[in-house]
Amino acid sequence: MPLAPSHPPLYRTIAREALSTAWHHPRLWVLALFASLLMTGGMYDVIIRSLNALGEDAALLLSGSQSSLGYGLISWATQPFQEIGTMVGFLGTLDRFQGLLLSVILLGIVGASSVIAQGALVYGLGIRIRGEVPSLSACLAVGTRFFWKTAFLNAITLGLLWFFRTLVLLPFGTALEATTAWTIAGSIIAYLLYVLAIIVLTSTHMLGLTSLVLQKYSVHESFLRGLAQTRAKWLLILELGAGFFLLGAALYFGLLLAYVVAGVPLLVLTLSAALLDSGVAATLLNVVFFGGAFLMFLAFGAFATTVQYSAWNQLALRVAQGTAIAKVHRWFPFLHRR
Repeated sequence: MPLAPSHPPLYRTIAREALSTAWHHPRLWVLALFASLLMTGGMYDVIIRSLNALGEDAALLLSGSQSSLGYGLISWATQPFQEIGTMVGFLGTLDRFQGLLLSVILLGIVGASSVIAQGALVYGLGIRIRGEVPSLSACLAVGTRFFWKTAFLNAITLGLLWFFRTLVLLPFGTALEATTAWTIAGSIIAYLLYVLAIIVLTSTHMLGLTSLVLQKYSVHESFLRGLAQTRAKWLLILELGAGFFLLGAALYFGLLLAYVVAGVPLLVLTLSAALLDSGVAATLLNVVFFGGAFLMFLAFGAFATTVQYSAWNQLALRVAQGTAIAKVHRWFPFLHRR
């Protein structure tokens, strides 16, 4: 038997409001794009990406040295610096110290931009709930004002995620080096603990951000408050996360299908230009096609991140009001602890 009618549908309301907010306030997409560099707001997408990358990370860890797992761990830990160096390209002409220094500077710029954008986006979504129209300049001003606090919260949650990922790689790398029933079991247990850490720390971070920026709690209080809310509403968070993951996947594949259909005329023109030996026209059409795809999916990523942050913002509000109840508890009220 469902709960009292005083509890309106939670997930449909949150999804509708999140989609509406993201759609009607595209200026927030810019903030979402930078915010997602450190935290997208999703859980299941992070878990899937981690699962896909775990084998590669373990292989990199082992390749650091033929005899030293510890040296391999250091090699894996510095991989982001190497990747940025590869992206920049000209770092190959610099010595190791200069390349590392420039990589650190680039990482610092990216991290600082994401930290400011997180605070700005949470503020913009928060005042939107109160009926105000968020301006980009006001959001950035608040994000800048809360820079150090938001950075400290990121350091705690992302640092803990990095720590747990390292713990996963140790038994996983050992299992690749010497496969036994014990090493395989250890790697499975370690990965399950890592998945749990992703769920807990992502939820704690997103709920803590709301407490930090909108309710003016300290970093310590925001983290503990987010952790307590995650512990109290873990089932609801899992349900909501799964729902938004499926929603995002459906929107993504729908957009992909629409782009493929819309791109058919452009593809015909490109083939025609190639058959007519018009190299310039074919190249230009290719640039339009692939450039359009890049911009479209970049915009979609920013839109999806805005939706995720908006959903967390609304969830935090409803948890504080005591109106957030998991679907399972709605279906089976006797399981709901009062």
